[in-house]
Amino acid sequence: MNMLAVMKQKALALDSTSSQETGAANAEGPASGEKCALIESLLAALKPTSLTVRDDSDDGSESRFHLDIVADCFEPLAPEKREQLVLVLLGEVGASCTLDVNARAPSELA
Repeated sequence: MNMLAVMKQKALALDSTSSQETGAANAEGPASGEKCALIESLLAALKPTSLTVRDDSDDGSESRFHLDIVADCFEPLAPEKREQLVLVLLGEVGASCTLDVNARAPSELA
């Protein structure tokens, strides 16, 4: 099994365990705080120097998150490739909500 699959499996297991403990899971999936934690754990593979996950959901049913991530691995990549990498790592979690991804390399912070 590759590293990405193992990380996704562990993150999903962590999510289901926390949902069972808190009773927060419902038909729509994990609560927003749990989803933020799941997103953070899935993106840990990038070894970010900075990672902010903000829930921008309104009172409606749509989940919307803003991701601000800085990682060395983004240095050689074009902006659209950085976003693709983040979306691939998030897999089904990313597909189940609206994401605003701001992926930068450390050299872009200055």
